[in-house]
Amino acid sequence: MVGRQAAGRTRRHRQGFRRGGCPACRATRHWRSLRGSTSTRCSKALFEPVTVFHLLQSRPTLPACTRLLALEPRIPAPPVGSGSLTNATNRSHTPGRSKPYRSAPHGRRMRMGRNGDDNTSPSRRVLRQGSSQQPLPDPISLSATMTFTQSEYDIRCEWGLRGAEAIARHCNAVIVVDVLSFTTAVTVAVSKGGMVFPYKWKDDSRITFAEEKGAILAGPRGKGSHSLSPASLSAVQSGQRIVLPSPNGATISLSTGGVPTYAGCLRNAKAVAAAASKHGPRIGVIPCGERWEADSSLRPALEDLIGAGAIIQHLGGSRSPEACTAVRAYEGATSSSLIDTIRGCSSGKELLERGYDIDVLLACEIDSDDAAPILCDGAYQAAPERNTAYPAALR
Repeated sequence: MVGRQAAGRTRRHRQGFRRGGCPACRATRHWRSLRGSTSTRCSKALFEPVTVFHLLQSRPTLPACTRLLALEPRIPAPPVGSGSLTNATNRSHTPGRSKPYRSAPHGRRMRMGRNGDDNTSPSRRVLRQGSSQQPLPDPISLSATMTFTQSEYDIRCEWGLRGAEAIARHCNAVIVVDVLSFTTAVTVAVSKGGMVFPYKWKDDSRITFAEEKGAILAGPRGKGSHSLSPASLSAVQSGQRIVLPSPNGATISLSTGGVPTYAGCLRNAKAVAAAASKHGPRIGVIPCGERWEADSSLRPALEDLIGAGAIIQHLGGSRSPEACTAVRAYEGATSSSLIDTIRGCSSGKELLERGYDIDVLLACEIDSDDAAPILCDGAYQAAPERNTAYPAALR
């Protein structure tokens, strides 16, 4: 009798599974085609992307939703209760009456207990929610998120702080580009043997932080011996520590999480591209841009786009349209006069008006440094010179 009941439950689970439809796109035409494989449902791409990737190689006719979910292998499992398809609203229930039902994700009715709890068997809940027993994410929000990660390409390029937050965790390494002048200043200092600690702009704790690190606190241009001016850091001695606050480059450098992060500019474009490529094929390049004084919103900066293009041209792999545009900007600038282009853009004119022509000239020296500053233990320092690949994370 027990064996017959177990067989009945298995049969009902299997029948309900076939009727359910795809939990990612809510279609049924391809549902049965996935049965019998190691990845039983296309939503498994959320949790077993490698298995689904191999499945795509053998079944190129799988639906678009499966291909979309399998393109990016670094998608984390969604948190419980984050807009899941299975989070239906429980209906009210009066004690003593028959048990109510609520709508299931794919049109089936789910039996509810007296207190509104899910009375479905544990095995059916596992089938409905996937192997990790977590709710499935909203496919619309998931596809929208993946749209901005440029996950179809190896080389990716996106602007500013929000762009770094969008693509950094999906990359093997990130290169921050702030030509005028944070990453240029970092490259100059590290090439002299120094260490640069990026720090948030106008943070009152920067003085205490510099004292704890035994470092010199750099100030704004024209104030003190060390500042954001690359010329002021050209006299840095080997082993000297500098805390360098910045509203763009430093702030973005601190937002990349555990992803290996490099400081790139025109001076080290070739060197930083070679160093970042050792981490893997997926490289994110972040032109920082500037900020408008009125509301601190992003102002895309031409010099940063040109610097990103100088780095991307040395990276192998498929390029996103944004990355291709950066390369074309660099090629267009160098086809005439790079110095005149940088001097004539908004950021360049701002520095010229303030008397920092030397900083513009230093920033325009293409591949003049071999340093590839990597953020390690909170400080930019010279990347280790070796032929083998770096660890997954160096911070």
